[in-house]
Amino acid sequence: MTIARVLRDRRTDAGALTLGSPEVWFDMDDEKNPQSVKIYETIDTNWLVEEFMLLANVYVAMKIKDHFPAYAVLRWHDSPKPKEVAEF
Repeated sequence: MTIARVLRDRRTDAGALTLGSPEVWFDMDDEKNPQSVKIYETIDTNWLVEEFMLLANVYVAMKIKDHFPAYAVLRWHDSPKPKEVAEF
């Protein structure tokens, strides 16, 4: 868990975008009518698995880029442009 936290902090410090929205679960009756709603709460192990999956994806992408550059499909983003402040 400590390693996952370090990895997450590094990604965040490097400007990683965090996307997420609550996952909603419905309890249904026998006729498929919603009876109640619950919000799924993530626990620490969810974050641990996510961090190591991301790490694996990064390393696989690096290997593909290094060994098969003609076939690698990579997403490169320009650095964000500074926002201009509107004067009122």
